[in-house]
This record gives sequence, structure tokens and C-alpha cells, in this order.
Amino acid sequence: MSELTDAQIEFANRMSERQWMVLGSLIVPYYLSASERADRELWALVEHGLATCYSDRRRRRELYIWHATEVGVALVRAHFHRKKARVLPDARHAARPGQPEKTPAAKMKI
Repeated sequence: MSELTDAQIEFANRMSERQWMVLGSLIVPYYLSASERADRELWALVEHGLATCYSDRRRRRELYIWHATEVGVALVRAHFHRKKARVLPDARHAARPGQPEKTPAAKMKI
């Protein structure tokens, strides 16, 4: 896998949540319609080397195949892993300031 460039890192830090979702969906390659191809945010992913667009001439289809590059896939996995780690640490059991921690064990009446 090629390494991230400074421009790719800077772009990844500025990406919208929609761009992260689009890049995540491009892990599996698929065809996009003309209206989807006209999206500037999608083209920004291609311009920064996080996604690629190519034609499969064997199938003779007019639509292009869109796919996340190796760098794009690695960024998506790191982004959603980090996001999941921020949300998951038992947020539902977190105590409010000044209250005891609410864990499943603390809720049990013995």
C-alpha cells in the first residue's frame, strides 16, 4: 500500500461526514449514475487519490466503476474504528457529573 501524503491527510481532516460515508460505500466497487458522477464531493475523493473511477470495456457499459483506493480503504477503516471507539466505551452507562457510575452490576439488586 502506498503511504498517505500530507495533502491526503489534510483533506481527510476536512472531509464531511457524507464524504466518509461515500468513501466507505466505495470499498465495494459499483457503477454510478450520471447524477451521482456530477457530485463535486465525490470528485474531490478522486482528485485526492482516495477513490478511483474506471471503465470496464469488457462489459460495454456506459457507466464507470467507482472504487476506493487502498489508501481510501485504510482511511475509512481507521476513521470508523476511531469513531466507534469514541462512541462505544459504555456511553449508555456513563454517569452524569456528581452521580455514581451506572454499570450493569451497580444496577443489580442483590
